Order: sequence, then structure tokens, then C-alpha cells
Amino acid sequence: MLSPKLQAAKEILKRQRAEYAARPVKGKREIIDGVNCIIHCPECDTKDLPVFFELHGGAWVAGDAALVDSLCETVSQNAPCVSVNINYTKLDEQPFPYPMEEALKVIEYFKNNARKYGVNPDRFVLCGQSAGAHIAAGAAILAKEKGMKLAGQILVYPFLDCTGTLPNPIAENEKDKSVLKEIHNMFFGSLDVSAPYLSPAVAPEKELEGIADTDIIVCGIDPLREHGTAYYEKLKSAGIPVRLKDYPDALHGFLEVNREDFDSDNEAKNDRQAVFARDCEQYIIDIMRNV
Repeated sequence: MLSPKLQAAKEILKRQRAEYAARPVKGKREIIDGVNCIIHCPECDTKDLPVFFELHGGAWVAGDAALVDSLCETVSQNAPCVSVNINYTKLDEQPFPYPMEEALKVIEYFKNNARKYGVNPDRFVLCGQSAGAHIAAGAAILAKEKGMKLAGQILVYPFLDCTGTLPNPIAENEKDKSVLKEIHNMFFGSLDVSAPYLSPAVAPEKELEGIADTDIIVCGIDPLREHGTAYYEKLKSAGIPVRLKDYPDALHGFLEVNREDFDSDNEAKNDRQAVFARDCEQYIIDIMRNV
């Protein structure tokens, strides 16, 4: 039984999800093997296209794929590539590793239906922002363990440590320890939070060997910066091809919030941060062009 505080939060999230589900989007809403997705296909007739699998941010319980719809459209049309915007189940509904397993189901579906979509299974890239980047990183580790090949992963200002070894702004900002315990139980149940797919940045290097080529994007003004830089060093030591893209003056969330989809107030939503966002979009497009 949830505390009144968390139960009230769940009701708010439920109403938000209904609103997001009713929003018009540029892509096509589809249910892929039980997972809600928004699919974007480029206007060109190119075959053997890469696929950009996107996982939005939102602290694992908030946000929606609709909020990064135009980002996925931009990447799809300009790479070009098929973009699969995964609206994963949030952790207040299903705990870890459920959203990671959903991502793998969607990837497997496109692998099995590559001809239908005109895509090349050797050109699949998994991308996410913040909590979505955490899900992407965990899914990439699980994919490696299952023998599922990915061409790459793009982790944008990722959260990558559930053990507390690295700074955890959620825990630091929550004064009510009983609520923190409730959230922990909701998210993890009896799982070991040090498992590599839950805490990639502090995983043993041997557990990361064979993982997909990685691009990590970090902000200079971000409590999660150390998560990204630590994982970069860890992957480099493990012999994984990895690149670090640093935006020293950018704020956490700058990529998503500086688009028309994002209509809420956010300190990272302004003209200066929008310049960084456009540069970051092009960086991602270039990755997809060269995968």
C-alpha cells in the first residue's frame, strides 16, 4: 500500500499520461510487441536504413515519447533513418528491468521485420536522455548478454549509478527518507542495485566487454555530469570504442526542452540553450549517417 504522498503522485502521472496519449504527433503511433511506440520513416526511398531507437527522459516515471516526437522526426528525415520512439512503461507501473526488456523486445521485432521497414539490423542504435539514457545503457548491457548485436548507443546526460557511489540528485533532494524507501521498493523490489544493467558506471570492466560502441553527451552544468564522464573512462578502459561530447555551458535537459513539443517551463529552455540543442541534434544525425 502506497503512502498518501506517493498515491497522489501516481494519480497525477496517470492524468498526464492520458493527456500525452491524446496529443497529435508527427510519427505514427504503433504497438510493437505490446510496447507503445511512435514510428518515423524518412521520405526518401533509401533501403538498408539504420534505426534510431529513442528513450525519453523523465526520472523513470514522468514524461512521454510525445515530448521528443519532433526530435525523432528531425533525426529520421535528416540522417535518414527509421526512428522508433519507445514509450516505455514507467516504474510506478512496472519495476526494473521491465522498461529495458521492452526496449529489447522492440529491437528484436525490427530485427525480425527488417525487410518490411527497409532497415538493416546491423545498423541499430539505441539512444536515451537522462533516465531514458539509463534504460538505454542497461538495455545495451542486457543485449550484449543475450547475444543481441547493436551498432551503437548514444547516452545523453545519463544517470548511470543506482548504488549511490556517484552523486544521486534524487536522493539528495528528497528529505523524506520513508518516501525514498518506498520509491526504492517500487523501482527495484529485491533486485541488487549494483547489477551492471542497473549501475553501468560502477560495473566491473569485464562485465562491459563486448558492449556496443558508445557516444556519451554530457553538460557542464549538471549534477549527473560525473555519471557520464565516469562511464566514459570505464568503457575506455574496457576497450570499448567510446566518444565523449561535452557541452560545458549546457544545462541538463537542453536537448529535449528546446523544441515545440516541450511546452512546460524549464530553466534550460531559452535561446542560448537552444543553440546547444541544435548542435547536439546535428551530432546525433551525424552518428546515424555514419553507423
